[in-house]
Amino acid sequence: MLDRKKNLYKLKSNCLKNKIMKLAQKSFPKIKQYVRNISVHNKQRGKHGKAFERFISDYFGFPTHEQHNAEVDFPEEIVRQGGVPKKLIGDWEVKYYNIKSKEIQLGDIARKLKTIKKGLVLVVGFWDGTPENLVDVKFYRIRTNVEILKMKNVWLQTSDFVKDKSNPIKETRELCKVVNRLHEGAFSVMNLSRNKRFSNSSQKWQNEARQITLTAKINRLTQIV
Repeated sequence: MLDRKKNLYKLKSNCLKNKIMKLAQKSFPKIKQYVRNISVHNKQRGKHGKAFERFISDYFGFPTHEQHNAEVDFPEEIVRQGGVPKKLIGDWEVKYYNIKSKEIQLGDIARKLKTIKKGLVLVVGFWDGTPENLVDVKFYRIRTNVEILKMKNVWLQTSDFVKDKSNPIKETRELCKVVNRLHEGAFSVMNLSRNKRFSNSSQKWQNEARQITLTAKINRLTQIV
């Protein structure tokens, strides 16, 4: 009986995956126009991710909503208004990565732990060669687990230390290395801080920046479809 239930669950999951991917793959070529449109108007880093985000929004028919300072890209109340299968209902975070990538940057630690506690659906688009060549879309479910419960306070304390400008950036980087050696799991921290520097592209001095992100190993995440 147990094996029968497992096989039935697997069959339903595969049917859902095939249904979504069959529809989505027909739309993959459209990403080219999204990337081109946003490249014309947006010179900032991460613009290709924004193009994929708009692609996903249009594909599922999400209504326009305010995203400035939002905790996630598409909150559950927005997702429920789109053509989304019940199994994928929840807060959505959308990412766009090279197919060869091993890790995904999830964002600010405190904010991300808060959304993970509620249950987060991570929608990842994978491109190959150039961002105009979308080749796969995968959905992952991230919930609070034993690893997160174990490391949560350590990660939060590390985040506070990194963001405290009285602490030298070199020391904050060393701390992140130590923290990541404390355990071997799906998640780790990445220090993205930088010292004051001169930007050749903008021909301006850029101030010191403090930033730390929670990262996830793609092959350790729980895939929905």
